[in-house]
Order: sequence, then C-alpha cells, then structure tokens
Amino acid sequence: ILSTFLILFIFQSHGQFSISSLKNSGIKSEEDLKKLGISSSEIEKLKAEYLETSTQVIENEEKPIFDLTSTVENEKEIDQEEDSKEILSLVYGKSIFEKGHVELKENSDRINPPSTYRLGTGDRINITIWGTSEFSNDFTLDVFGNINPTLVGKINLKGKTFEEAKKIIKSRFANVYNLSSSKISIDLIFSKVISVNIVGEVNSPGTYSIPSINSAFNILSLANGITELGSVRNIEIRRNGKVINTLDVYQFLNNPSKFDHTYLEDGDFIIVKPAYGYININGQITRPGKYEIKEKENLTSLINYAGGFTALSDKEAINIIRVEKDKLQFNAVTFDFAEKNDLKLRSGDNIKILGISSLVHGVVTITGAINVPGEYKFEKGHKILDLIKKSKGLNFNSYKKLAQVIRTQENLYKKMLSIDLNKAIAFPNGPENILLNEFDSVLIYDKNDFLLEENINISGMVQTPREIKYIENIKIKDIIAQCGGLKKEADLSKIQIERVSFQKQDSSKSYVEIIELEYPLNSEFELEPFDHINFRRLPSFQFQKTIKIGGEVKYPGNYTLNGKNERLSDLLKRSGGLTDWAFAEGAKLYRKQDSLGLLLMDLKSVIQKESSKFNYVLKHGDSITIPRTNDIVSITGAIGYKVVNEEEFLVNSPFHKGRRAGFYIKKYGGGYNEKAKQRSVYVIEYNGKVKESVFFGLIKPKINKGDRVTVDFKKPKPKKEKREAINWNNVIESTSIKLTGILTLLILSNNAFGN
Repeated sequence: ILSTFLILFIFQSHGQFSISSLKNSGIKSEEDLKKLGISSSEIEKLKAEYLETSTQVIENEEKPIFDLTSTVENEKEIDQEEDSKEILSLVYGKSIFEKGHVELKENSDRINPPSTYRLGTGDRINITIWGTSEFSNDFTLDVFGNINPTLVGKINLKGKTFEEAKKIIKSRFANVYNLSSSKISIDLIFSKVISVNIVGEVNSPGTYSIPSINSAFNILSLANGITELGSVRNIEIRRNGKVINTLDVYQFLNNPSKFDHTYLEDGDFIIVKPAYGYININGQITRPGKYEIKEKENLTSLINYAGGFTALSDKEAINIIRVEKDKLQFNAVTFDFAEKNDLKLRSGDNIKILGISSLVHGVVTITGAINVPGEYKFEKGHKILDLIKKSKGLNFNSYKKLAQVIRTQENLYKKMLSIDLNKAIAFPNGPENILLNEFDSVLIYDKNDFLLEENINISGMVQTPREIKYIENIKIKDIIAQCGGLKKEADLSKIQIERVSFQKQDSSKSYVEIIELEYPLNSEFELEPFDHINFRRLPSFQFQKTIKIGGEVKYPGNYTLNGKNERLSDLLKRSGGLTDWAFAEGAKLYRKQDSLGLLLMDLKSVIQKESSKFNYVLKHGDSITIPRTNDIVSITGAIGYKVVNEEEFLVNSPFHKGRRAGFYIKKYGGGYNEKAKQRSVYVIEYNGKVKESVFFGLIKPKINKGDRVTVDFKKPKPKKEKREAINWNNVIESTSIKLTGILTLLILSNNAFGN
C-alpha cells in the first residue's frame, strides 16, 4: 500500500509513471485505482500521458498489466458508431425502417387487406349473406388453395388477388343464393403465416415468421433498419431464385398512394444491396440534404425527390461540384436547369441551387401620421404628394412643418432629405414636393411626438388621489370633481399648490412657488402644467375612537374619546364615579394598542389627585375593569397546609386589617413546609402590583384586601456524581515512567555541559 501511494505521489508530482512499478504495487485495473481515491479525471490524464509516451517505448518494453488503451479504443468505436448513426439519419429515407416508423400488421378479428393481396394456403375468409337469403360461415384455404362451401361446391382461390377472389365467390354463390335481393360480405379474418428471409445490408438479418398481410415494405422494419452501406433504392425481392420486384423507398415517400406494395410468399428473400452512391443538394430546394442515387439517374429525378425548387430559386444558376479525372480536383460548373435537366449524376456530386435576391424591387414606403401607412408600388415620375394621396392623405395629428425622406444611394449609403409639407402642399410644383426614387422611405411625424407629457399631481384629502393629464383652462373645481370629491376631514381653508416657476429671474431662490387657496372661495383658480396640489387634513381631526369601562362604576359601557388627551380621571367622571361596592385597589387597565396588555394601576391615587402617575392618557381600545370589594386574602406556595399538589393549591382566608403576610401564613396556611424558602415571600395585589419582603426577607409585606401571598420553594440541590475509585497501580506506574524520563534528561544535560 505504501509503495502504491509513493508511485501515485510521483505521478501526481512529475506526471510520470512506470508500468512495472504499477504491477509491483498490486494495481490490476481502473477499479483498483478508484478504490485508492484516484478520481476519474486523474485516471483519464494517466491514459492520455501513457498514449503519448507509448510510441517511444522500445520493442522489448514489458506489456502493461492492464490495457490503458482499451477504454480509449472502445470510446473511439462508440464514437464511430454514433457517427454512422448520424450519417444514416442524414441520408434521406434511411430512417424509414427504424422501429416505430413502419407499422407491422398483426392478425385480428377483421383484416382489411388491399385489393392486390394474394390468397394462399392458411388464409381464412368469412362469407356472410343477409336479406332474402341468409348464410354465414368461415373457410380456410386448404393445401391446394380451395374452399368447399355447402351447396356451392369447391372454389379454388390459390394465387388470386383479394379483389379477384371476391368476384369469383360472388359469381359462384349467385348460382345457389338470390343475391339480387340480398347482400354479401366477404372478409379476410386470418392471414396465413409465412417465413421470409431478410439478408444483405440490414442490422438484424435472419428468417422471420409473420402474417402474410404484411408487404415487403412492412417486413423490412423487423430487421431494425438498413446499415450505412445499404441501399433504400435497390431492394430486391427474390422468389425461387428469380427477382420478382425491386423496391425503391423514394417512390414510396414521394407518392405513397401509387406505390406497389409487393406481398410475399413463404420462403421469399428480401435482399438489401449496397448503395450505388450519394450526392448532396442544398440551397433553394424544398428538402435539402443527402440523397442516394441510382446508376444513370438524372438531375430531374433528384429535384423531384428533394421536393422541387423553392419560390426563390434561380433555375438558371445551379452549381455542381464533382470529382474529375480520378483526382481530388474539384471544378465548379454553373448551368441552366432547362438546358441540363437530364444531366447524369455521379456519386459525390455536390449540387447547390442558387436563389434570387430577397430585395423587393419597385417599392416605396410611407410611415407615421398617415391614414394608411405601408408599402406602395413605385411609379416613375411620382412625387411625395402622389404617395400621400395613395396612402389616403395625412391624418389629424400630422406635423406638416417637417417630413423626412430616407433614400438609399447607389453606394448603399443612406441619405436623409428634409422637407416642409406646408410648402409642398401650397406649391405642388415647387422644390419641396420632391421626386421619389425606388426604395425611398417617407416618414411623416406625429404632433404628439413633440409634446412634453404635462401632468398635474393630486394628493391628500380627496377620494381618489391621482395624477391627471394637464388640459388647458382646467380649474381647481375640475380637479376635485375628477378625484371623486373631497373627504369629510379635508381642511377647506388650506389647499396648497406647489408650482414650478420656469421664468424665475433670481437663480439664488427656489424655482418652486407655494400657493395657498380656500375652497370654494378659489374654485375658479386655473392650474398649470406640473402643479402639485395637496388637500390638507383638519388639525387634530379624528373619527370616533372608543374605550370601555366596566364593573363598579355608575354608568359602565363604551365611551368615545374626547380628544387626544383624555385621561383616566376624565373617564371616571363621565361614567359617574365609583359605586359604594367598588374595590378601587383591584382596578385593572388592559391596552390593545401595541399589544401592551395589562398596565399597572393605583386607582386610589388617581381619585385622590389627578397629577398621579397612574392617571394614564387613554388610547383607542383601552378596557378598564373595576371589581366589587374583595375581603378575601389567598395563600399559596410552600405552605404547611396538607394538599395533594402543593404547587397549585390555594388557601383563601378573611382579611385582617393591618396584618402582614407572615400572620396569614401561620394562621391560615399551616406555616412553612420543609421545602419553603422563608425569606422569599411576596404579595401580588389584585391590580397586578407585586410587593416583596424587605430587610433580608425578615419583614413581610402588609396585606390589603384581595391580595395573594406566595411562598417560594427552595431550589433542589444538584445530585453529586459518584467518583470512580483511583487505580493506584496505574498512578504509580505513570509517575515512575515520568521520573525516569526526567532523571535521564538531567544526566544527559550534565554530560553535555561537562564536555
């Protein structure tokens, strides 16, 4: 393992390696390298460097222990296969026999054979008559090709086409059944199974058993297509050693309805021969690409196979590049198709159909503020006013002071001519009504193109603040109407307009002028472009904001805040003050605003003096609750009262005036229990305030009505972890080793200094 890593380290450091070294290290394959943590990219680099240096290795160099080139060669083979497939797909018609392109017919309950299908032994037909006469039966052609219907007698159908067979059957059945007042149906319900041999340039040659309803064209798809060498133009069908037909796929692709589908017999051969040659055709042709040609085939046939010329093709400019005199010397020839349509093609020919220019001649263009803009036919001698007349005249927005003609010159540079349409219209024979040239483009400007977008901005206390387009003579009352009117809280005495003063002389001052108006006094005030209008809100205005007071007040319920500074004392007065049963010490205030929740209260201090800090300014959504007098004191926590769940238990007792928390704990709570933290006693008043013990917890809080006394629990002590027993043998041994080391060091030091 160590030697392997050393070799790999040398390889990574210097980019060199030794086959024998790899062998000695135990590496047998790429997988061994990957197990050692070598990445695929590093292995590929190793292969590449080996291939570069392998040509310099002497003949007796030992053979590599694993073939570094095998993967590279395999990749080359795969690339060649992919290239072959690509070539195959590029040749027109080669992909027709690939899987899924040609459907193979299977036997089913009813088969619809073509009229040219020939019957033979094993075919099964159904004959049905209905009407005055009735008959229905299935018949299978025997080894001699006969069927033998009852009453009708033997009928020989061997070798007959399906169309011929139907006529013979009708004729024979007419001798027995009344077919003049009846109908007869003859169907092929099972096709005989035959064995066909497919050989030659196909991907999967062999013998295939299939229903004979399939033509030779269908059967070829079983062989998984034709190889790159195979022909799609010269596919032979042999029977008993003789060629009975030759298939040409191009004939099928160009005219499927007239293609001769040859049906096979048992033992027939389909032979795919190598292609004679290929040519390329591109340019202005409907279906450019690579085509297979037959011997002595001419240019006309090729043009037909390629779908014919396009509309832009120049039939008098056809280029052909071909090999001449057995040398790789290419000579380009340009000719007229009408003269060379019978030109014989050669394998390797490269044909290009040139096209006419896409430039449209005889046209002038007019665009912009014209009633019918577009392209028009150029007529020699016509002027700009003639073109305007053709395009149905100038429209309402036409800017007549300036029009432009963009002219293409002979050197292809553009030239711009500016004209005054007002002068051209006033003096048609004058110089402004210029003479047009072919390809001229006339541009009529729109007045809106020269207008700066001028808007008015409206904000503040209107129903729909918005930005509107400036219209001449628009007034402040028009603006209010377009914005849906004023809001109720709008301050009609203070409407501010911020206006840009473009003519300001003093540049040291702002160009913005502030104008203040009143409504409806200044309703006729005219606005200008770019004005900003702000409708202000009434100072301190606000809609009704409610608060709630409940409990022991004379008039509990919801109240509307009277201004922004209404306080708790004001609300108490409005609600009639406290009742005789009110427990002021327990009053609570909840605030929804800002999600504050409970606010601490001291309602007694508020009643005594309005300057109390607890006399809060009220906010929308506040809720005040004043409870009924409470003469109960509650005790909870680590008390001696015997309960099941001491942390949740609550003892309630009567109120004793002037007493402290310790009194209630001893008298009613059973004293402190063993878990009590006696110095940590605190009291929660009914209104939420907390009173704690003072002087190191010795002086407990005084108790008021409704208070709750709580005794804290002691915190549990952490459990002591059990220490492991000391192994004195290990300690002594470790200490001895350390002492020996120190003594040795001292001796060596003394010797060194002594020398």
